[in-house]
Amino acid sequence: DLEDAGNLNVSDLWGFFSEPVELATARYNSDAVAMVRLYRDSAQRFKSLWQLRINGELVNQGEIESLSQKSWADQLVTAIAVSLADIYAVRVSSELQDTLQLDVANVQTFKDYVDVSRVLQSLAPVRTAAPVKVTPGRVRFAIELNGYKEQLIEYLALHDKISPSIATDPVTEEGNLLYYRWQP
Repeated sequence: DLEDAGNLNVSDLWGFFSEPVELATARYNSDAVAMVRLYRDSAQRFKSLWQLRINGELVNQGEIESLSQKSWADQLVTAIAVSLADIYAVRVSSELQDTLQLDVANVQTFKDYVDVSRVLQSLAPVRTAAPVKVTPGRVRFAIELNGYKEQLIEYLALHDKISPSIATDPVTEEGNLLYYRWQP
Protein backbone atom coordinates (compact mmCIF):
# COMPACT_ATOMS: atom_id res chain seq x y z
CA ASP A 1 0.00 0.00 0.00
CA LEU A 2 1.01 3.66 -0.04
CA GLU A 3 2.28 3.62 3.53
CA ASP A 4 4.55 0.65 2.79
CA ALA A 5 5.74 2.24 -0.44
CA GLY A 6 6.67 5.35 1.53
CA ASN A 7 8.48 3.40 4.25
CA LEU A 8 10.58 1.12 2.06
CA ASN A 9 12.82 1.77 -0.90
CA VAL A 10 12.61 -0.82 -3.65
CA SER A 11 16.41 -1.00 -3.61
CA ASP A 12 16.32 -2.10 0.05
CA LEU A 13 13.97 -4.96 -0.79
CA TRP A 14 15.80 -5.83 -4.02
CA GLY A 15 19.08 -5.97 -2.10
CA PHE A 16 17.59 -8.06 0.73
CA PHE A 17 18.59 -5.44 3.30
CA SER A 18 16.73 -6.87 6.26
CA GLU A 19 16.74 -3.90 8.67
CA PRO A 20 14.69 -1.51 6.49
CA VAL A 21 12.32 -4.34 5.56
CA GLU A 22 11.83 -5.34 9.21
CA LEU A 23 11.15 -1.71 10.13
CA ALA A 24 8.68 -1.26 7.27
CA THR A 25 6.79 -4.43 8.23
CA ALA A 26 6.72 -3.75 11.99
CA ARG A 27 3.14 -2.46 11.82
CA TYR A 28 1.98 -5.96 10.82
CA ASN A 29 3.29 -7.43 14.10
CA SER A 30 4.33 -10.71 12.48
CA ASP A 31 7.17 -13.00 13.50
CA ALA A 32 8.03 -13.99 9.93
CA VAL A 33 8.89 -11.92 6.86
CA ALA A 34 9.39 -13.30 3.36
CA MET A 35 11.38 -11.20 0.90
CA VAL A 36 11.19 -12.04 -2.79
CA ARG A 37 13.04 -10.66 -5.80
CA LEU A 38 11.06 -11.64 -8.94
CA TYR A 39 11.87 -10.86 -12.55
CA ARG A 40 11.41 -12.27 -16.05
CA ASP A 41 14.45 -13.19 -18.06
CA SER A 42 14.91 -12.81 -21.82
CA ALA A 43 13.21 -16.19 -22.39
CA GLN A 44 10.17 -14.93 -20.41
CA ARG A 45 10.79 -17.35 -17.53
CA PHE A 46 9.85 -16.19 -14.05
CA LYS A 47 12.95 -16.22 -11.87
CA SER A 48 13.28 -15.28 -8.24
CA LEU A 49 15.43 -15.30 -5.17
CA TRP A 50 13.68 -15.44 -1.81
CA GLN A 51 14.47 -15.28 1.88
CA LEU A 52 12.44 -16.19 4.95
CA ARG A 53 13.28 -14.44 8.20
CA ILE A 54 11.79 -15.18 11.60
CA ASN A 55 12.29 -12.65 14.37
CA GLY A 56 14.98 -10.99 12.26
CA GLU A 57 17.00 -14.18 11.70
CA LEU A 58 17.48 -15.74 8.25
CA VAL A 59 15.99 -19.25 8.43
CA ASN A 60 15.92 -20.22 4.75
CA GLN A 61 16.49 -18.89 1.24
CA GLY A 62 16.36 -20.20 -2.27
CA GLU A 63 15.88 -19.70 -5.99
CA ILE A 64 12.81 -20.49 -8.07
CA GLU A 65 12.46 -20.61 -11.84
CA SER A 66 9.26 -21.35 -13.73
CA LEU A 67 7.62 -20.84 -17.12
CA SER A 68 4.30 -19.69 -15.62
CA GLN A 69 3.46 -17.23 -12.90
CA LYS A 70 1.08 -19.71 -11.25
CA SER A 71 3.72 -22.44 -11.11
CA TRP A 72 6.23 -19.94 -9.72
CA ALA A 73 3.77 -18.84 -6.99
CA ASP A 74 2.99 -22.47 -6.10
CA GLN A 75 6.69 -23.26 -5.75
CA LEU A 76 7.28 -20.18 -3.58
CA VAL A 77 4.38 -20.93 -1.24
CA THR A 78 5.51 -24.57 -0.97
CA ALA A 79 9.10 -23.58 -0.18
CA ILE A 80 8.01 -21.16 2.55
CA ALA A 81 5.49 -23.65 3.99
CA VAL A 82 8.15 -26.38 4.14
CA SER A 83 10.55 -23.97 5.85
CA LEU A 84 7.93 -23.08 8.47
CA ALA A 85 6.94 -26.72 8.93
CA ASP A 86 10.57 -27.66 9.60
CA ILE A 87 10.48 -25.20 12.51
CA TYR A 88 6.94 -25.44 13.90
CA ALA A 89 5.41 -28.75 12.82
CA VAL A 90 5.10 -31.39 15.49
CA ARG A 91 6.33 -34.76 14.32
CA VAL A 92 4.41 -37.43 16.15
CA SER A 93 6.29 -40.66 16.67
CA SER A 94 6.49 -43.13 19.53
CA GLU A 95 10.26 -42.52 19.58
CA LEU A 96 9.78 -38.80 20.22
CA GLN A 97 7.35 -39.02 23.11
CA ASP A 98 9.08 -37.79 26.18
CA THR A 99 8.20 -36.22 29.48
CA LEU A 100 9.61 -33.22 31.21
CA GLN A 101 8.66 -30.93 34.02
CA LEU A 102 7.69 -27.31 33.60
CA ASP A 103 7.90 -25.13 36.68
CA VAL A 104 5.70 -22.02 36.40
CA ALA A 105 6.21 -19.17 38.90
CA ASN A 106 3.79 -16.32 39.70
CA VAL A 107 0.70 -18.53 39.72
CA GLN A 108 -1.11 -16.62 42.47
CA THR A 109 -4.78 -17.52 42.03
CA PHE A 110 -6.94 -20.42 40.95
CA LYS A 111 -7.73 -18.44 37.77
CA ASP A 112 -3.99 -18.18 37.04
CA TYR A 113 -3.68 -21.96 37.48
CA VAL A 114 -6.61 -22.60 35.11
CA ASP A 115 -5.21 -20.14 32.54
CA VAL A 116 -1.73 -21.69 32.64
CA SER A 117 -3.23 -25.19 32.32
CA ARG A 118 -5.29 -24.12 29.31
CA VAL A 119 -2.29 -22.55 27.60
CA LEU A 120 -0.22 -25.69 28.10
CA GLN A 121 -3.01 -28.04 26.94
CA SER A 122 -3.54 -25.92 23.81
CA LEU A 123 0.04 -26.32 22.56
CA ALA A 124 0.53 -28.82 19.74
CA PRO A 125 3.70 -30.38 21.24
CA VAL A 126 1.85 -31.12 24.53
CA ARG A 127 0.02 -34.42 24.86
CA THR A 128 -0.81 -33.94 28.55
CA ALA A 129 0.00 -31.40 31.23
CA ALA A 130 -0.73 -32.40 34.82
CA PRO A 131 0.23 -30.64 38.06
CA VAL A 132 2.70 -32.62 40.16
CA LYS A 133 3.70 -30.04 42.77
CA VAL A 134 1.90 -26.94 44.00
CA THR A 135 3.58 -24.45 46.33
CA PRO A 136 2.61 -20.85 47.10
CA GLY A 137 2.95 -18.89 43.86
CA ARG A 138 4.31 -21.84 41.85
CA VAL A 139 3.01 -24.91 40.04
CA ARG A 140 5.13 -27.67 38.54
CA PHE A 141 3.56 -29.59 35.64
CA ALA A 142 4.52 -32.99 34.27
CA ILE A 143 4.40 -32.54 30.50
CA GLU A 144 4.07 -35.51 28.18
CA LEU A 145 5.24 -34.44 24.73
CA ASN A 146 4.08 -35.32 21.24
CA GLY A 147 7.34 -34.01 19.82
CA TYR A 148 10.59 -32.44 20.90
CA LYS A 149 11.37 -30.30 23.93
CA GLU A 150 12.70 -27.61 21.55
CA GLN A 151 9.30 -27.45 19.84
CA LEU A 152 7.59 -26.87 23.19
CA ILE A 153 10.02 -24.03 23.93
CA GLU A 154 9.29 -22.47 20.50
CA TYR A 155 5.53 -22.69 21.06
CA LEU A 156 5.83 -21.17 24.54
CA ALA A 157 7.82 -18.29 23.03
CA LEU A 158 4.74 -17.35 20.98
CA HIS A 159 2.70 -16.61 24.14
CA ASP A 160 2.99 -13.20 25.74
CA LYS A 161 1.73 -14.36 29.15
CA ILE A 162 4.40 -16.97 29.82
CA SER A 163 8.13 -16.40 29.61
CA PRO A 164 11.32 -18.21 30.59
CA SER A 165 12.62 -17.49 34.08
CA ILE A 166 15.66 -18.32 36.15
CA ALA A 167 15.62 -21.48 38.23
CA THR A 168 14.96 -20.92 41.92
CA ASP A 169 14.90 -24.59 42.89
CA PRO A 170 17.83 -26.95 42.46
CA VAL A 171 17.60 -28.82 39.17
CA THR A 172 17.17 -32.48 39.97
CA GLU A 173 16.74 -33.83 36.44
CA GLU A 174 19.28 -32.10 34.27
CA GLY A 175 17.74 -31.03 30.97
CA ASN A 176 14.19 -32.19 31.79
CA LEU A 177 13.10 -29.27 33.96
CA LEU A 178 12.12 -25.93 32.45
CA TYR A 179 11.43 -22.76 34.41
CA TYR A 180 8.83 -20.24 33.28
CA ARG A 181 6.98 -17.28 34.76
CA TRP A 182 3.26 -16.53 34.33
CA GLN A 183 2.36 -12.92 33.53
CA PRO A 184 -1.40 -12.52 34.02
